[in-house]
Amino acid sequence: SFSSTDYIGHQYGPHAPEIKDTYIRLDQDISDILKTVEKNIGYENVVLFITADHGVVSEPNELLERNIPSGYFDGSIMKTELSTHLKSVYGEGDWIKNYSNNHLFLNHDLIVEKNINLEEIQRKCAQFFLKYEWVKNTYTSTQLNENEYQNSFHSLVQRGYNQKRSGDVIVSLQTGWLKSHWKGGGTTHGSSYSYDTHVPLIFWGGAIPQGQTDRKVNIRDIAPTISTILGTSYPNGCTGNPLPEVTE
Repeated sequence: SFSSTDYIGHQYGPHAPEIKDTYIRLDQDISDILKTVEKNIGYENVVLFITADHGVVSEPNELLERNIPSGYFDGSIMKTELSTHLKSVYGEGDWIKNYSNNHLFLNHDLIVEKNINLEEIQRKCAQFFLKYEWVKNTYTSTQLNENEYQNSFHSLVQRGYNQKRSGDVIVSLQTGWLKSHWKGGGTTHGSSYSYDTHVPLIFWGGAIPQGQTDRKVNIRDIAPTISTILGTSYPNGCTGNPLPEVTE
């Protein structure tokens, strides 16, 4: 794992001179590794791939200078104002357990005690969040449990949903928006937008044909591709498909 790009990217952003220097050094490190592999194992005996687990959004301060819609928001305001709203609708009580990583966790014990329909209060919270300019979409856990989304943006949110651990309401931000924590500099990732999901994927080795593709492929296709090359069964839980550009 080459983690320096992640650490430095978070700290300085994707266009900083520090990250450019890091990638120049990483390029040399990868070159040294491949030369060592070729020398000691042989190119024809190797199957290697390199990719990334995520991309990153440009710093909103930089985007704003270019008149690109973006900004910073305070998540605590969303929690405080929603709490006030829920008290006005359902009465006094600690209706919210937590708001973290754009997931809202409601107080299920209180909801049961007050005999309130869970789906109803989830919908009210999801609708309330849409008033903020930095919110693009909201999803309730009931929605994600009962529907199967085909749209790539919505389906990515659904794939990241865990029925046992995720919140009652999940918030998707508008492009270019980050929490106010990052206002002093740096950036992060975690959205379903292409700047976070589009990453390189390179295969290398004697069994790999020369070529390239611009079509959309999925990271989950790596495991079955490697399995096909090695002639082994797919891993348990594998949901991808072999990449024909690599295996044929």
